[in-house]
Amino acid sequence: AGVPFAILRYPGMFHGFYSMVTVLEGAKHATADAHAALREALHTG
Repeated sequence: AGVPFAILRYPGMFHGFYSMVTVLEGAKHATADAHAALREALHTG
């Protein structure tokens, strides 16, 4: 489709880990990465 994308892996994490941000360090990192990507994608100036 010609759109930019990124693949990030979080070793040791399991399916659904993202929703466990209060207990898993990997989920905290994934959330921070997602927030940073959204900020960059939506930044207008």
